[in-house]
Amino acid sequence: MSRDNQNPGSNLVAWEMPTDGDFLDAKALGDSISGKGWRPEVRPKAYIVRLVPSLKGRKPLVAFARHWCKTGEKTVPIVCGLPTGQPCFPHDEMQRAAGDRNPIDQQRVKEWEARPSYAVVIIDRENEKAGPIVWEFGTQVFDQIQILRNNARDGGSADPFDPGANGYDIFVTLKMEKGYKKYVIAPAQKVRPLAPDAKQVSAWIQAAPDLTAKFQAEDYAAQQESLGMSSAPTGGWAPPGRGQTVQSHLHAPDLSGGFADDEQDS
Repeated sequence: MSRDNQNPGSNLVAWEMPTDGDFLDAKALGDSISGKGWRPEVRPKAYIVRLVPSLKGRKPLVAFARHWCKTGEKTVPIVCGLPTGQPCFPHDEMQRAAGDRNPIDQQRVKEWEARPSYAVVIIDRENEKAGPIVWEFGTQVFDQIQILRNNARDGGSADPFDPGANGYDIFVTLKMEKGYKKYVIAPAQKVRPLAPDAKQVSAWIQAAPDLTAKFQAEDYAAQQESLGMSSAPTGGWAPPGRGQTVQSHLHAPDLSGGFADDEQDS
């Protein structure tokens, strides 16, 4: 990999790249569970983006479980609380629906299943004025980014999360194959800093959202409210405690619509 002569120098804000443990933890969470941000479109031309490290003490890569809950005419994304030891309304509702022979409930169990999701912060080289933006994706993209990181660890000096002269941009191509979205992630052939100016690099790192805070699960009542299921059709119902299932029969959502674009990324 050739090198760019530009170097912002060492006078940077304290920054953090993901550790091997971050990737292992994220992979473990994704395997265990089998807001709006950057979203590429299907097109022949590759996007060029740069992974942005986090401020010291924050995580530049996070993993979480996401339920895609169809209700009425919309699909509501809900971060699952179970991996972090919090109660999860979609999970409880799935458990309730699993014991019901109603075909709509059975369909809900299938479609509300939590899926592994991951998030990083990037700079889109086509729109640098937008500054740091969150990119949420599934296992397909995560696995390819992990390969790039492993290559850096296994003898390579360049790292896609390095904001300095040993970092590099990545090419992101999204295309359709047999009706499914396929992502291709490739490294740029030339290393270069996140920006030539150290002040700009530091400004972008400082402006990067706190991913851990952004993707925390909402409390139980907020999850219900987001789904329009804050109360049961009959009296005497209260939110179940952790590990319990919802006893009341809630109104079934309209399951006739298609999947949201967010659901297809992995």
